[in-house]
Formats: sequence, structure tokens, C-alpha cells
Amino acid sequence: MGGHLKHHVRHGRFGSAAALRWTTVLYLPPGTDIRSAYNSQLNGWPAANSDTVVLADYPQPGWCTAFLVVLVQRINRGTPVECLRVYLDRMRPRQGPCQIGCCPQPLPTTLHALIPSPSGCPCLDAEVIELNYQSASDSWTGSKVVCSSEVLSLVFKCRHNLVQRRHPDG
Repeated sequence: MGGHLKHHVRHGRFGSAAALRWTTVLYLPPGTDIRSAYNSQLNGWPAANSDTVVLADYPQPGWCTAFLVVLVQRINRGTPVECLRVYLDRMRPRQGPCQIGCCPQPLPTTLHALIPSPSGCPCLDAEVIELNYQSASDSWTGSKVVCSSEVLSLVFKCRHNLVQRRHPDG
């Protein structure tokens, strides 16, 4: 995905939007599928529901940096310069490549799995499960207590560009 990245700390960290914090703005072509979890400044927004943008060789060659998508705006609608303005909050960069595991696209070491609503099971609707990369199994795994007392375990693994899901019972 191509875009224009612009530092924006002065406005994002020290501006008038007390509930929103960002460090960077990314301008993308209209129609790019990128999502934030922003709902309003009246309540907390679930950061785990936001997309993550991962940049290789940023802030310098040999480093990898992840950004949390804070807010997406469509600007200049209906004009030749229409674009998406994506507010990002930079995470701590790490030295080394962004490629994690076998997946063809770079993935961060922590992923968030969202169970969509309606899922067919109301107590699972909109649950978010944090998945952490396990180098020994080359997969991301996570568990969460759901529906009052049940443990839901998820495994995300790439194999030949095919995502496989495994039920905890086999």
C-alpha cells in the first residue's frame, strides 16, 4: 500500500483533542480498507479493534515500527485530491525486520482477533482475543474466558497462504 506519512506530534499529543492521541498522519488513496475503532470522544474506544500499520525500515533502515490506527477521515470528497487522512499512534520501534512467521505480508508479534457481531452466540459477540506470536510453533495463540466461565483458545497459523483455524478440542 502506498501513501504519504507525516509527523504530527505537536497537534496529536499536545492539541485540543483530549481523548485522542496520535503521533503521525498517513494519507492514503480513497477506497483503501483501513479501520479505526473510534466511536466518539464521549466514551473510551477499544484500541484492540483498530487496524495496525507496520512499516519496515522506519525510523531507520533495519528497524520495524507499528502504528495503531486512531481515526480515519475522508477528506476533499468528490475532488481530484480526495484521500483518506489516517491518524496513527506510533508504538515503540524494534530493531530487525518486520517479517514475522511464514505469512507473506509482515505481521506484528501481537494480533487481535475480533469475533464479529452477530456471531450466532450472543455472549461471544464483539469479544477481542489477544494473540501472541510463538516462534516455536510459528503461530499466534491466545485464550480468553468468555460466556462467564468458558475458555476460548484461538490459534492463527499461515501455511502456503492458507489460514488455518483449530478448535481447542482438536
